[in-house]
Formats: sequence, structure tokens, C-alpha cells
Amino acid sequence: MNKVCRADVKGVIAGKSIPCCLLFLTVAIFSCLYAFSWPDDSAYLNIKINDDTTTELQNEDQIVINPKDSTNLVAVWRDFRLGYRQVGYGCSFDGGLTWSQGLFVDPYYAYDSDPGVTVDTAGNFYAHVLGHTGSVTDPNGLFCYKSTDGGLTWGPAVIVINGVPGVLEDKGMVACDRSGGPYTESMARP
Repeated sequence: MNKVCRADVKGVIAGKSIPCCLLFLTVAIFSCLYAFSWPDDSAYLNIKINDDTTTELQNEDQIVINPKDSTNLVAVWRDFRLGYRQVGYGCSFDGGLTWSQGLFVDPYYAYDSDPGVTVDTAGNFYAHVLGHTGSVTDPNGLFCYKSTDGGLTWGPAVIVINGVPGVLEDKGMVACDRSGGPYTESMARP
């Protein structure tokens, strides 16, 4: 059931409740641009992506939408459910109402952190993960995982950079060019 998108921006122009109006406008524009619709009552749901039952942190989350299927979402986050830093991932095929989830397994380092996620024009997802020893002065690396099935499973870690002495590859973001221009499908890490 698709809804017609309407955004009343009078409050923004008049200077009233700017943060709420901007948030509403952003959601309204996002929903219109991506033709994404939720069931009538889902705008009020708070859906937990993972099955962690501890009181450990879950933070630094990101989520992307498959350009081929707007109901396919993939999220990544720092996950401390084991008592130390790991990176979790989740995927949904119903617009975020239900999720499958897991943890990346880093074959090089004990700790993972600072996840990033992007998607290409074909709907392949890429997650970047910082692997480290737990010390900012020890060698560390940035690794990329690829999913070709909407985020359900991920291929092995591919080294982006690894073991540079004295350099912490902290908070690596990732983006994929889907513009249709000469750099389409190129990934960048600012």
C-alpha cells in the first residue's frame, strides 16, 4: 500500500520547530525519492535488529537500502555482546519489520570496530571493518566483506590495508558511486 508523500514546511519557513520539521521533511523526501512505504502502524514501531540479550553496547550503526529492492535493508554496528568489540550485521527483506543478523569473523585480529556499509547498483553490499589488537599503537587493518544475497551471507575478508606501523585506520567510511557516470561502481573511503 503506497502512500502519497506530502510535506508541510510552513513551520520551517516560519521558524517554528525547525529540528522536527527538518526531520519530517527529510523522511518525507527520502520516502518519496525511494518509493518506500511502511504499513500504517510501523512508523511507531521500535524494532530491534539483533538478538543480543546482554546489556552491552551496540553503537556506530549504519544502514543502507538496496537500489534494486527498497525492502532489502542492510545494517552494520559495533557489537559488544561478547564483552569486547565485534561488528554485527543485519539484513531485512520486508522494509525493516524483521531481521536476520550475525557477527563478522575477522581472521586477522581479535577486535573489530568502526563499521561502514555501502551498496552497488546491482544490489551487492560491501561492509568495511577495522580490525585491531585492542591497542591504537599496534598494527591494525581495514577489511572489506561482500554480500551478493542481500546481506544474508558475506564472503571472506578482503584486505584493503593492513599492518601499517604507527597508523590507526580509525573510522573508515565507505561509499559506492551509483551515479551512472565514469566512476560508477567505484568505492571510495574518505
